[in-house]
Amino acid sequence: MVAWGFGVCMILTWRSLWRALANYWHNLKDGIAWSIGNGSSIRVLDDAWLPKLGPLRPYLSPAAMAFPPHSILDLLDSNGAWDRGIICSTFRPEVLPHILGIKPPTAMDDTDRIVWRWLANLSFDLKSAYSLLSQHSWDIELPIWKTIWQIWVP
Repeated sequence: MVAWGFGVCMILTWRSLWRALANYWHNLKDGIAWSIGNGSSIRVLDDAWLPKLGPLRPYLSPAAMAFPPHSILDLLDSNGAWDRGIICSTFRPEVLPHILGIKPPTAMDDTDRIVWRWLANLSFDLKSAYSLLSQHSWDIELPIWKTIWQIWVP
């Protein structure tokens, strides 16, 4: 016999919440990007770290596919400046101005941090996520959202 109560109801609510978020994650992840600090946490090909480009894997040149860079630090020369030769041989030409247009990371910089690209202050908030999802054919009339908006969280 299953005892239905507040705990079971909350478990079902959270399961439904995660299921709904999983269905729309592809829309939300477009707003997530990295702000470069010291460059140690960012995967150069798979993370969005350049404004307007997103992950750089699609921009990888055919010659670099055998030994692609893994970290932003792999794109620096021994003096800590962007290594133009590596960048030009690794990526298609349209990527070069995007990389060279930002300051190279240094060990003295803060750690890299994840930001929300859709707000000027780069901080995530539920209102902007809701707005983003509602613009992507997201059905705000689904019963799950009534349940989500009724959850009390601190």
